Amino acid sequence: MFFDSGSDTIRPEAYRLLDVIAGSLKLEPPDVALFVSGHTDSDGDDESNVKLGLARAHAVASALVLRGIYQASIYRVSFGEFMPIAPNNSGRNKARNRRVEFLFGARPEALVVEIKRQNVRLCGDASLQDECRKNVLIEIEKVSVSPEFSDKVVEVNKAATAVETIRNKSAVEIQKARQEVEIKREQIPVTISRQKIYVELDR
Repeated sequence: MFFDSGSDTIRPEAYRLLDVIAGSLKLEPPDVALFVSGHTDSDGDDESNVKLGLARAHAVASALVLRGIYQASIYRVSFGEFMPIAPNNSGRNKARNRRVEFLFGARPEALVVEIKRQNVRLCGDASLQDECRKNVLIEIEKVSVSPEFSDKVVEVNKAATAVETIRNKSAVEIQKARQEVEIKREQIPVTISRQKIYVELDR
């Protein structure tokens, strides 16, 4: 839904979904944690897939924080091809494995426990035994926007809302206008915390 195969560029049709997720997060209590996890299929080598998964997670996590979510802590994490939800034996199954997942919780520690539980459940599936990896160390990093750019975030959000209210233009013109707004959004710098959460996955 978010990406073309092999790409970390968010597809235009995903903008509204990101708006909905951001709006929901703004209604959450303070200090809610969100992990945005990037996954890939098994095409390519392990290292490249970890990088692609991280690039996808970063794109989505950044898109969310750049929508002005200040009460939630948003983290990016890549599992590459290490946590498939289907065997990589067909085009359809590979498409299922190319995904970004969202995991919400009151604290990051609770989400780490859930990731380990999910890994045990998926990798315990007989059809996935050969595709899961043992003893993988995962790095989880917080993504944020510096307060000095908050006015810019508000400005871009207003521009995005204005595009959604356009009435006298075609769907193609509206999509192009929205893409231009998102390009401006992507120019706002995000900060990656130097403090990482490390999770060792095994089975």
